[in-house]
Amino acid sequence: MKESLAARQEALQRQNAELNEQVEAIEQQHKLSASRPSSTSSLRGVRASSPQTEASSLKAKSSDNDDELDQADTKLHATLAMELSASIDSLGSQDLREARRQLAKAEGDEQMAASSKNRSTQRTQQQKQVEEKRFPRSGSRIKVGTNNAEDEEPNRGGTPEGLGLEATVRYQKARLRVLQDEADSAIAQTQQLQTARNALKAEAEALKAENATLAKKAQQTNQLLEKQRELSVAQEAKQRILESQLSVAQAHVEETQRAEKLASQQFRSKDVSQ
Repeated sequence: MKESLAARQEALQRQNAELNEQVEAIEQQHKLSASRPSSTSSLRGVRASSPQTEASSLKAKSSDNDDELDQADTKLHATLAMELSASIDSLGSQDLREARRQLAKAEGDEQMAASSKNRSTQRTQQQKQVEEKRFPRSGSRIKVGTNNAEDEEPNRGGTPEGLGLEATVRYQKARLRVLQDEADSAIAQTQQLQTARNALKAEAEALKAENATLAKKAQQTNQLLEKQRELSVAQEAKQRILESQLSVAQAHVEETQRAEKLASQQFRSKDVSQ
């Protein structure tokens, strides 16, 4: 079980490194694409006439604001991606609560970033409408510049694989949820193994108690055998004493019988002599 978790953690670290490389590539591509609209706006401002110059300068400012917002949004998405990567790394320690909290925080930050971007887009559109009303002749050029910026916008968020940053973040979130499910399954399996281990431990305790009881009975049996052996030794010693006493008594009886026989013979000899 530990080896499978370690292998899974190594695979997650490799995936995290690949995602970090993708995020770095996306940031570099964003920086390169962010420098293009500003240069285009500056050239367009030099070629315009005096009223068109003012409109172009406003357009350049709005483009710069859009670029700053895009860069801020890019940094925010990169931060979200790093936080998601960090939360993926934290799965190795099985801290799911912390990962869920980071996921909720990342989703809240993304919603705030999306709402902020929507508000900035609305302000930019309102400013463009005001510029078109004030400078109707230069509206076509402003519109052309806007279309160019919008045409460059999809390329700005693309990766070498054709996957946008938001799609990458969504992929990381989906991957994080899958990893959370796998971690939950691993935790459930660990709990089952822990339950089985506790059952085996209880059974081992019961066997240990039974073994102690049997050992106590064996000790008592050994004590009884030792006492019986001692009694046998004492009985054998007593039997030897009795046998010796019996042999002494038999010898005494035989001696008495010989004495009586001798006395009887002497008495008979006296009668014969008389």
